[in-house]
Amino acid sequence: HFMVEYIQRLSDIQNITRVIRRKVHLRGREFLSEVLLGTGTLAPSFFEKIYDTGWESIVTAFKPTEYDKVVAKALSQVEQSAFLPVLDFWCSSYMIEFLRKTKQICFGIEPVLAFYLARDHELKIVRAILNGKRFNYPQDKLKVRVKELY
Repeated sequence: HFMVEYIQRLSDIQNITRVIRRKVHLRGREFLSEVLLGTGTLAPSFFEKIYDTGWESIVTAFKPTEYDKVVAKALSQVEQSAFLPVLDFWCSSYMIEFLRKTKQICFGIEPVLAFYLARDHELKIVRAILNGKRFNYPQDKLKVRVKELY
């Protein structure tokens, strides 16, 4: 049950980021249905409907879903130049928060899987920091890209 729910949430988060990134980069509707995953709790048709609307309408469309806070926090900074790293930060934080719920489970595979997924997430952060240092990326911009830890 845990893995199914994790994959559904991950699919929804990936669909959210794909739609928002396409809108930010002013990509058209073509191939939108091909890039959306159908394994989430939100159908691809939901994302296709909101694609042509404004940012405020997108926030409103997500109100009844469990992703309302993620989308609202991310889209509150849509006009800034560092918007996409902020979007990634909030989406990643949402998934880590989901994994944190498994800390209360004593028996079962859930804590083991959550620990593995969280460790993988932390290794990605370490790689990002090392690459930032290697290519002399400014520290203040690097902090925006560092996500929340498990």
